[in-house]
Amino acid sequence: MTFRNLTNLEETILKRSFNNWGIFEIFGTLRILTRTLVLNATISDQNTNVSKHDAIPNKILSHNSCGNSSSNAIEKYNNNYQGRFHTLTIGYSKGIEPSESGKNIKRTEEVFVHSNVKYENILFKKLNPVIIGLKIGTIKNKKFSPGLNFAEFVVKHNRNMDYPYVIINTKAENLIVFGRDIMGSSILSFFKDIKENQQVIILNHNKEVIGLGKSRYSGSLIIQPNIITIDTTQDIGTYYLKSENRLSKSIDKNIGHLL
Repeated sequence: MTFRNLTNLEETILKRSFNNWGIFEIFGTLRILTRTLVLNATISDQNTNVSKHDAIPNKILSHNSCGNSSSNAIEKYNNNYQGRFHTLTIGYSKGIEPSESGKNIKRTEEVFVHSNVKYENILFKKLNPVIIGLKIGTIKNKKFSPGLNFAEFVVKHNRNMDYPYVIINTKAENLIVFGRDIMGSSILSFFKDIKENQQVIILNHNKEVIGLGKSRYSGSLIIQPNIITIDTTQDIGTYYLKSENRLSKSIDKNIGHLL
């Protein structure tokens, strides 16, 4: 999984998200890289939406009883047409969008922010780093999904707090870090223009990020007592445990290649 610069489309998606969260002005001060997390090729063309066996002409298949000559013919055909079934590798640079053949590729891009020190791309290729800087979210289906590190940027740089948030009490905070959802009676204050099914930043009474959630209700309905009004989607407890385990596995894998 190679780190690379943003494409024009990815840059537009991120700029829109930074703007929606009220921190557009810091976008230009950050160095952002991405890497492909998931890559699944889906072929929409009816002419190529078949298996390799189905793609072999009947003329060749009809000679199955001809021994080695049939086998050689099939092997030759597969070698000539293997490109049609080859999973695409994403490695384009900034400004170069995916080709027409890659438009049906479903992938998830991890988005990282790191220091503005300019490293040569060849350095990335030689060292094959496990992680670079802070992961702030993912891009999938042309949509940016922010993570907890992105929420930290929002809280730090949007001092007016004109973004969707809820501040919860200490009892709820202790439950949130284990993935529990939020009851309306646990909310001390909230963003007045909060909408139904909107992503919100979950803060403790010290206005520290402890999670991300999705609202079930809008406006003052968010503080209805005795019912869950915010579904927790990310929490700091689970996040740090997963990150630690993932990093440990990646390091062990890289060490294994070196031994």
